[in-house]
Amino acid sequence: MSQQANNKFYSVKSEQVYTTNRIKRFERTLTEPNQFSVYSQNLLAGYWTDLDRYYFVEEPKEEHYEWSGRVKKLLRDFTIHQPDILCLQEVELACFEKDVLEPLQKVDESYRGVAQKKLGDFPVGVGCIFKESVFELVEVFERSSVIILVLKFKANDTLIYVSSCHLMGDPRKPQTRINQLKSYFKHLKNYQKGKDHPVIVAGDFNTEPNSATYDYVVNGFLKGKSEENDVIATDTDIKHTFKLKSAYKEINGKEPEMTLRTINSSLTCDYLFYTNESLKLNNVMSLYENGDKTHMERLGLPNSKYGSDHLGLQAHFTITKQ
Repeated sequence: MSQQANNKFYSVKSEQVYTTNRIKRFERTLTEPNQFSVYSQNLLAGYWTDLDRYYFVEEPKEEHYEWSGRVKKLLRDFTIHQPDILCLQEVELACFEKDVLEPLQKVDESYRGVAQKKLGDFPVGVGCIFKESVFELVEVFERSSVIILVLKFKANDTLIYVSSCHLMGDPRKPQTRINQLKSYFKHLKNYQKGKDHPVIVAGDFNTEPNSATYDYVVNGFLKGKSEENDVIATDTDIKHTFKLKSAYKEINGKEPEMTLRTINSSLTCDYLFYTNESLKLNNVMSLYENGDKTHMERLGLPNSKYGSDHLGLQAHFTITKQ
């Protein structure tokens, strides 16, 4: 479903400035006009964290699990890094504008945002925020688990297709995640109308690097017989033509050790993928500071320092051709 650029399009200005004293984990290095940054974060929607069903931390404290406290920590990180594009998952539309977008506009008034509810009974969805000083919003497409923004990079008029993705979380249903991606890639190809525009797909894929879902994203097809239950691979219909690479694997040689931490488990399930034909990857952000990993492994996330059970990802890119 396509939307006009001004539908669900928020524009709020304020004279206040949101500041932070936190030490920077990732220095901005955008010195060339063709560079931009992308940040991805699962917010951990407040809907999931009321005390009766809260299980993310060992000793939940009010300021750790309540949205009002967690969003301040999330905004602190967003403010430090001030990404040109921010892909968000587990967005509650009721508080997206007031709690996330407006505070960011106090940092940079050119921030604009679009969000959509996912299919289902829960008031949670996906969204994207971007700097209007850097990008022009051309079009918005909505899928059940993905929001796609077509952005024109003002420095050279390059169109970039940016997607914030949140796949089904049930670990017993990998085929459903593959089907969601299959539908996404099919529609993305149609939206591009035969052109080869740069693509960035970031978000919570609810799958680990050794999974059939991950293989499908990075290889464009399913390799052989999957060991995962419920996954059916054929040579004809489970394919896509986008040559996607993982930003963190390209820089570090492997995916992060974890992007999600609860008191019971550590998982890598968040990724920042990109097509490299016309995007050069410059660097990625460290996921946590020295000493934080031990603390997270012991107490889980969120905690006194981190506002979600997921860690944020960020990458810097240069557009190499138009």
